[in-house]
Amino acid sequence: MDELAAVIAAYFPPGQPVTARELVGGNINRGFVLDDGGRPLVVQRINPAVFPDPHQVVANFAVLASHLAERDFLVAKPVSTLGGDDSLQMADGALWRAQTYIAEHASEVTAHPESMGMILARFHRSTSDLPWQKLPPTVPGFHDTPRYLQETERALAEAPKNGKEEAELRWCHTIIERFRPMARYFAQAEAAGKISRRVTHGDPKRENFIHADNGHALGLFDLDTAGPGFLAHDLGDCLRSLVNPAGEEADFEAIRFDLDICQEFLVGYWREYSARNMSVTGPPFDVFAGLLTIAFELGLRRLADHLHGDRYFRVARHGDNLRLAMVQFRLAKLVAANEQKIRALAST
Repeated sequence: MDELAAVIAAYFPPGQPVTARELVGGNINRGFVLDDGGRPLVVQRINPAVFPDPHQVVANFAVLASHLAERDFLVAKPVSTLGGDDSLQMADGALWRAQTYIAEHASEVTAHPESMGMILARFHRSTSDLPWQKLPPTVPGFHDTPRYLQETERALAEAPKNGKEEAELRWCHTIIERFRPMARYFAQAEAAGKISRRVTHGDPKRENFIHADNGHALGLFDLDTAGPGFLAHDLGDCLRSLVNPAGEEADFEAIRFDLDICQEFLVGYWREYSARNMSVTGPPFDVFAGLLTIAFELGLRRLADHLHGDRYFRVARHGDNLRLAMVQFRLAKLVAANEQKIRALAST
C-alpha cells in the first residue's frame, strides 16, 4: 500500500470509492483533496524539513481552530482518523493530518484588497484574547531576520565565485548591503519595549485567504505558522503578496509596487481595527517597516534556500528560488522608494 492509499484508508471506510486531487501552489507541505462524494477532506503531509515537530503543528491547529470557530471566524477544522487519532504517522516518520474542505477560490477570482484587510484585522481581533504561549512556535526562529541574514551571508561566502550565477548573486549582495540595517529593526524595538508579541497568522499571503466567488475575503487558510509574532509582520507579509499585481512568477522587470492596492488594503484593515476598538500593546505598528522587512527577509530565505539546494521551499527546478529571491529584493527596492507615501497611507 503506497502512502496516499494508507492515508485514504485511515480516513474513509474500507471499500469507499475516493478520488484524490493534488493541491498545487503550496510552498511547504504536499496536500490532496480526498472526496468520497459526500465529505471532502484536505489531507497534508507535514514537511519535517520545515517543521521539526509535526505533532506541534497539529496541536496548535486544534487550539487555534477551536478558538476561532467560537468567534465565528471562517477557518478549516481538524478531522480525526477513523480510529480517533489527530494525525497519521507513517513508518518513515512522516505525519499526515486532515481538515475540513473549504472550496478554494483564491486563484480563480479577483481578490478585493479591502476585504482582505478587514479579514486580517478580524483575525487579529479574534485572537487578541488568546495567550501566544498556548501556541509554541512551529518553525524555530521564524521571522528572525538577523538569523536569516547570517545564514544567507554564510551561504553566499561559500558559493562559487565564478559560477554562471555570479552576476545575479553579486546583485543580490548589493541589495543585502543596502537593507542590512532593517534586519534588526523589530528585534531592537522589542528589546526597547516598544512592541510586544501576540498571536499572528504568520503567513497571510493572498493565496491563504478564503474568497467568495465575488472576490470578497471570508476567512483564512494555513495556520501552520500561526503563533507569537508582531502585527507589523502580518500586515507586511499580506501587503507584500498584494502590491505586486504581476505576481512572483512574472518577469523581473514587470515587478511593480501598486500604491492603490496598498491603500485599499489599509482602508479595510483600519476600518475593522477601529470599529472593534481592538487594543494592541505598545504604539501603532510600523506598516512600512513590516512591509520592507518581510520582502527583504523572504528574499534572504529564498536566496539561502537556493544556495543550500532547495531544502525548504518546494520549487519546480533549481534556479527558481534564486529568481524568486530577486523578485522579493526588487520589491523591497520599490517599497523603499515609496516610503513616504506608504507612511502617509498607514497614518490615515
